[in-house]
Amino acid sequence: MMPMRRYHQSWLPAMFDDFFDNEWMKKTNATAPAINVIETDTEYKVEVAAPGMNKEDFNIHVDENGNLVIAMEKKTETKHLKFFGIGRILPFLKNVRGQILMMVSLAIVSSLVDITIPQFQRYALDTFVGRGSMANILPFVIAYIAMILLAAVVNYISCAQATIVEMKVNRELRQVGFRHLQTLSFSYFNQNSVGYIHARLMSDTGRIGGLVSWWLIDCTWRVSYLVGVIFSMLRT
Repeated sequence: MMPMRRYHQSWLPAMFDDFFDNEWMKKTNATAPAINVIETDTEYKVEVAAPGMNKEDFNIHVDENGNLVIAMEKKTETKHLKFFGIGRILPFLKNVRGQILMMVSLAIVSSLVDITIPQFQRYALDTFVGRGSMANILPFVIAYIAMILLAAVVNYISCAQATIVEMKVNRELRQVGFRHLQTLSFSYFNQNSVGYIHARLMSDTGRIGGLVSWWLIDCTWRVSYLVGVIFSMLRT
């Protein structure tokens, strides 16, 4: 039985092989791995230098002519990081439930303050400028300054809570992600760039952290502000 390597290459259409011998082109194949066949009295031992390949990627058999055929076919299996859906994100939010509740509540308060401040300005224009009356100007100034300070404090606290939520969620997601990466086989890292995997993990977890913090607070503010403006317009 004669060991042999079989190439599956079609650089030129098969019809040209009938007229031109292109065997010399097949010999230029630089992707064929080094193969060492060790023959004993009872068996053949095949050693193949193929980094990134598994035993399942090889098909070794004897054909009808008694030749030892080694066929290689890389089974590409695209693996992606698991998508963290809403249901999978919820367990990571248990430790920040208090911050999220405070963040959402302060976003509603902030929208109400932003609606109220223009009402103060309208009152000042109608009373102090339009009518020329300076009555009750001191209580107005005190109340107006208090609203400005309230808006500043509310925005500061809500932003601080959003930052805490983002950092904690990012940290827990990345811990779980990196622990999962440590359980993958070496062949996975032979097929996928380690730098790309780490970059995607950092980027995706950062987006998820921003989704449950800044996006949530911004969405809450916009919805409550819109409802408050509509109510204020209908009321007046």
